[in-house]
Amino acid sequence: FEELGNLQIANKGYQQVLKLQPKNYTANMGIGNLAYQRGHFQLATEAFTLTTSYYPTQADVWNNLAYSYAQLHLDEKARHAINRAITISDSKPQYLQSKQEIEALIMRH
Repeated sequence: FEELGNLQIANKGYQQVLKLQPKNYTANMGIGNLAYQRGHFQLATEAFTLTTSYYPTQADVWNNLAYSYAQLHLDEKARHAINRAITISDSKPQYLQSKQEIEALIMRH
């Protein structure tokens, strides 16, 4: 549903999954992504932070957390999170690209 643009239905679906499986990776990431898309960066940060506690070796979570931190002007936390994603992923190109984008966001502040 999220991909189809029906964010409210997606959010409700993720919430239902989390009631049954609080550590569900897809639902936790989905909640964070929806919050970010809506410009609710604090909520996104909270969702991604929780997800990193469940899945500390998932680079995608750290990547998304870095973007959320950058939007909140938490520059050092953003840098730490993206560097964590890069380390976990063995420097995959998408995370190196994210680092450049995050630095650009930080420079706009």
